[in-house]
This record gives sequence, C-alpha cells and structure tokens, in this order.
Amino acid sequence: MIKQKDWVDMRNLLASGLTKTEIAKQLGVSRKTVFNNLKKNSTPIYSRKKTIRQKIESFKEYMNLRLEKYNLTATKLYKEIQNQGYLGKYGMVARYVSFVKDSLASKAVLRFETLPGEQAQVDWGHFGKFYDRETKQTISLYCFLIILGFSRTLYVEFFSKADIFNFLIGHNNGFKYFKGYPRE
Repeated sequence: MIKQKDWVDMRNLLASGLTKTEIAKQLGVSRKTVFNNLKKNSTPIYSRKKTIRQKIESFKEYMNLRLEKYNLTATKLYKEIQNQGYLGKYGMVARYVSFVKDSLASKAVLRFETLPGEQAQVDWGHFGKFYDRETKQTISLYCFLIILGFSRTLYVEFFSKADIFNFLIGHNNGFKYFKGYPRE
C-alpha cells in the first residue's frame, strides 16, 4: 500500500514524461506497484480486510470458556481450534488470548504453609548432556534438589544418573546438611 503523496507523485512524474520503470526507480517501489496505482482514478484508501476477524469470531466463545477454566497458551488454543476448522493465522489467536487474559481477574493464591521440620519437597532436574574428559564419554547431568517447606532452604547435588541409588545418597546428604544448618 502506497501513501497518497506517492500516488500524486506517480501521476505528476508520468505527466512529465517519465516511463513507469523510471518512476518506480525514483520512488523506490516496484514497476508493478506503479502500473497498478496509475490505473486507479482516485488516491488509494487503506482499509483492513474484515475476513480475518470473521474467521476468529465463531471460535471466541470456545476460547473464552477454555481460558476461564484453564490457563492455556495461545499455541495450545490455536491447535485446538485448528482441529475444529479454524483457517486463520496464529497471530490473531495470540492477540485475542492476550486480550482475554489481561481482562480476566487474577485469582489469589493461598500458599500452603508448614511448620519447621514438617515438610520438604524433592525433585530431579535434567541439565543436558556433557562430555566428561576423564572417562572420555558423553554423560547426562542431573540435579537432585530438596526444598524445605517452612524456610524454603535449598539443597542441590549433581549426579550422572537419576536413579534410586543416587536419590537415596542425595536424600541422606541433604538431611545431613540440614541438620547442621543454623536454626532461627
């Protein structure tokens, strides 16, 4: 889409005797753009196509229900409505999901609190594969993590395998660490 000034310039340059190719070079547009715009009798008026909005309209109710019930991503919703026949682009869905999420009131979260020494959470994390120069092998690196429920104090230890044997080692080492941890 060209600006009104460019359309007027095209007309004036054509009237001054320049060819369409020369006009295109001077204005920095393609020859096809010059050719198509010189066919028009009035200045071009930009208007957005409404078909894109109409494509998403029939899916808005479904998306609203899903977003109210679950905190879904735009990608997930896009795949769901594509399976239902949506032919539009992802960007329209992403903009709509962002708008809806902004308008939904955020719900308060009640934290689960525990007394000291009452609860801990344990988990494994995978950090990827690395080359071990000593053994000359590629190994996986896993992180064993304990978080105390009351103080949120962390204990982290790394292992090359995430198995029950290493779990027990990490568990014992972690609680030995916590026993020596200063109490408040």
